Amino acid sequence: MGFSVEGITSFSGRRPWWVVAGWILTLVAAGGLASTMLESALDGGEGTTQVLEYQQAQDLINDRFGELDGTDQQDVDETGPPSSSEFVLIVSEGRKPGEVAFDQKVQDFAEALSAAENHDEVDILIGEWADYQGQVSPDGTSLLTSVQVREGSASDFETFLHVAEEFSSDGFHFYFIGNESINHVFSELAESDLVTGETIGVAVAIIILALVFGAVVAAFIPIILAIAAIFTGIGVTAIVGQIVELNEFVPNILTMMGLAVGIDYALFILSRYKEERERGYDKQQSIELAGNSAGRAVVFSGLTVVLALLGMLIIPVREFQAFGAGAIIVVFVAVIVGITLLPALIGILGDRVYAVRAPLPLTGVLFAIGTIILIVVDGFSPSIIMVSAGVMLILVILTIIRKLSDNKWSLGLGGEQNVDPDAEAGLWNALTVGVMRRPWISLISATFVLLILGSYYFQLE
Repeated sequence: MGFSVEGITSFSGRRPWWVVAGWILTLVAAGGLASTMLESALDGGEGTTQVLEYQQAQDLINDRFGELDGTDQQDVDETGPPSSSEFVLIVSEGRKPGEVAFDQKVQDFAEALSAAENHDEVDILIGEWADYQGQVSPDGTSLLTSVQVREGSASDFETFLHVAEEFSSDGFHFYFIGNESINHVFSELAESDLVTGETIGVAVAIIILALVFGAVVAAFIPIILAIAAIFTGIGVTAIVGQIVELNEFVPNILTMMGLAVGIDYALFILSRYKEERERGYDKQQSIELAGNSAGRAVVFSGLTVVLALLGMLIIPVREFQAFGAGAIIVVFVAVIVGITLLPALIGILGDRVYAVRAPLPLTGVLFAIGTIILIVVDGFSPSIIMVSAGVMLILVILTIIRKLSDNKWSLGLGGEQNVDPDAEAGLWNALTVGVMRRPWISLISATFVLLILGSYYFQLE
């Protein structure tokens, strides 16, 4: 077989424990790389990677106006790195600026910020707070002032927010308002929404996979492979980020794409393995046949996706390049996981992959009941992952009870099914047969639709 997709899957099926051990070591190494190098790998900035036309125009305007008002550009550059204004809103209940308690609280807050600045080696320029360089509200209970934060300190800005939270007590409230605080909140919301979305997605994916495969264990294998691809991809990112400039957007796209392609590729290969077993081939033969067909399709599909994503690296915007880099890394890793770790797991489990059945009626009813209860009690939230886990646990328990009773009770799991893998039925089979019967009509129709959709690209400005 040589060094081919079929050869790789065949080796993984014949030496499954070697492959699993290799992947465990890979995941451990990826975890070590992520813990030690990921932060420095994602310290790239945002914005454009080259000076665009509008920036050139703005530089010309700044140069001209600088000369007209007598300001020398060199003098501006020598004043130090650029800084951005961050407003601080101080609200007090019952105390006003000028009173001893208010002044002391503000002074303590300024000293705490200075201490945080020195501790984190972040340059924050604090004015004379006693002079109240800001505005006092008409009722005299609120003060708006500002501080100058050096650019590049956004990663450490959380320290200042903690100081504000710590001093928000005894009737005082401190709020930061500005670009740095907005960016910090945006990053927190993006991370929180990502966790929420992916948790809900995994919960629903487990149920869908259980219905597709009709088995519990088979439903979890694609999830395991996707997680392995994500963690390995993060480790690879930690290395790549030392060579090329990446930013904090990479893990977000890496997680989303990792779940998508990891589940997708595993679904292809695992479904094909099941079909070959139903045709009467033994376990090893089925693994090799699945690798030679579905495995090869996964490889070419992954390479096509990688080539398409290379276009994002051309765009001179760091966010787009980060998206492209993260997606390319995780797709490449997901392909390797699909043709190595998946055959190894099949080689270990064999037909036990389908031992715990998940029939459509019972699984669907249990998940629907659990979801309704969750919505009534807590609303639609990431806790839905517990509903999916509960459904899978119930199916496992019912299977154990059925085995102990020598299959006397159905318990909603149904009887044994004899499936003809060559039977031609279903929507997708009918659609495929229709396309193959009239290929020219299908080709012309699809080309016409694609040309219409593609024409809008040339109208972009």
